[in-house]
Amino acid sequence: MTVTKENYQTYYEQYASRGFRVIDARQYYVKERNMSPDLEQMIATTWSVSGLQVFGYTITHIGVAEERKLGYRETHTHEFWIYDAQNGPVNLANVYPNGYQLTDSYGNALDPEDAYEILDVFATAASYYPHVFLAAEYAEARNYLNGMMNLPPVTSANYQEYLEHIRSQMQRREFTFTGKITTEDEMHLAYESMEGMDDYEKRAKKH
Repeated sequence: MTVTKENYQTYYEQYASRGFRVIDARQYYVKERNMSPDLEQMIATTWSVSGLQVFGYTITHIGVAEERKLGYRETHTHEFWIYDAQNGPVNLANVYPNGYQLTDSYGNALDPEDAYEILDVFATAASYYPHVFLAAEYAEARNYLNGMMNLPPVTSANYQEYLEHIRSQMQRREFTFTGKITTEDEMHLAYESMEGMDDYEKRAKKH
């Protein structure tokens, strides 16, 4: 199944209706690929292992040039994780080095390769939807673009303007947002991420 900008909504809705959900997302630039952007996502699945819910960790190329070259976006990294009561988030490959058995929502055994394919499809489809950038993520992305255009580094005021724009989009229900912040009630998480942004601004000015 190849996800493209023409069909991503169909694939996203197909799996979202089954309970798949992006619970965290972060965009960043990769120096080794000429600063092409990647999207990191943590995805809640409907699967389990030993009674614990399984989460998917993925990284997707979202650079326009790469997508144009391939004809689609590539999810090139995928892992399965669980939240262990004692150790917190852990990679299943580390917990079960000799292999593990995934179970679907009906209690049926799920082949890991099939599960990876489904995860990749959903991650790629979800990568076309916007997420709310936290302060550090916003500063990294905007300062890279501002630097290319010889513009000054972003400020906390710029970030607040960005958040107000996001809030208005949510009010008008213009987009489906993924990640930690999908509703107005969760916007406080973005404002809380601004803590320490003044220090970031001072460091940016020195460079």
